[in-house]
Amino acid sequence: MGATPKSIILASFLLALFVCFCLFALIPQLAQHEAPRELPVRRTAARFYVEPPPEPEIPQKQKRVEEKKQQLTQNLQPKVSPKPHLLQPPEFDFQPPDVNLQMATGVAMVPSADLSGIYPTGDLDRTPVISFHVKPLYPYRAKRMNISGHVIIQFDVGRDGSVGAVKILESVPPGVFDDAVLQVVPKWQFQAGEIMGNQVVTRMVKKIIFNLED
Repeated sequence: MGATPKSIILASFLLALFVCFCLFALIPQLAQHEAPRELPVRRTAARFYVEPPPEPEIPQKQKRVEEKKQQLTQNLQPKVSPKPHLLQPPEFDFQPPDVNLQMATGVAMVPSADLSGIYPTGDLDRTPVISFHVKPLYPYRAKRMNISGHVIIQFDVGRDGSVGAVKILESVPPGVFDDAVLQVVPKWQFQAGEIMGNQVVTRMVKKIIFNLED
């Protein structure tokens, strides 16, 4: 009788199970017979410390020869003879006679120059310095009419610093700002000018500007 396909499939399946079982059974035995691995061994050369030999001692004969050489060199060095003492001349106690010479020491004093005049600022050693100043008031009429201008004045600064002899040299526009200037300039005070340390009367010229923007 011929085998059926079902019986062939069943027989082949059972054979496969048997082969797998045999392989799983042999795995532990194969693992036990595995040879151990050997680690590589490295070899290095060892170095030993060798103490150097001691320095040879100088024999006694050689020491004596060196000592004799040192003595000979010391004896051959020239000896410096001391310098001879020079004879010093005798000291004489000589004093010149006292001579009283009376010389005329009087010097004729030059009288100081007459500084009573009036000097311009260019001739002074120190020009006058203002110490008290009053600014002129802007005239109401000129301010209302939007008028600006200037006044050039001449005045003298006395020895006491006071102001005198005020004179208007120029006025623009004429007569607008004259009164305002003449009212305040005599009130100014100065430190007087000097010539050779002496206070003198100084003539000065100054320009006073009237501007609404100031």
